[in-house]
Amino acid sequence: MNCEERFSIYVLKATVEIKEYIDRHPLAWITVNEHAVRQRVNRKDLQKCFKQQYGKKISEYQKLKRIDAACEMLLAAKMTKKEIAALCGYSNQNNFSNAFKKVKNMSPQAWQKKYGTS
Repeated sequence: MNCEERFSIYVLKATVEIKEYIDRHPLAWITVNEHAVRQRVNRKDLQKCFKQQYGKKISEYQKLKRIDAACEMLLAAKMTKKEIAALCGYSNQNNFSNAFKKVKNMSPQAWQKKYGTS
């Protein structure tokens, strides 16, 4: 059963709008609950539909987009890794580095060295 069969058009529309919002604002820290309230949909339906449509939980998708934004900032090399970590919502550089490694399979420093400036 796909999203169209299981969920209302309103939940489907909310799912698309949330994905587009995350794509446009990757550094925004909006919880799944906040997304559901803003869209006036049931949180559980929203989460299930999003995962069915995009293959990831909303929180996982947000994390991937934040790390993608961090990659762009690392290439610009105008900010320190500590500043990038803070902008991406991590309380410290260590947490940021661990999250980055989980997504990119390398540290921010290794990624920066491989794809950008040193």
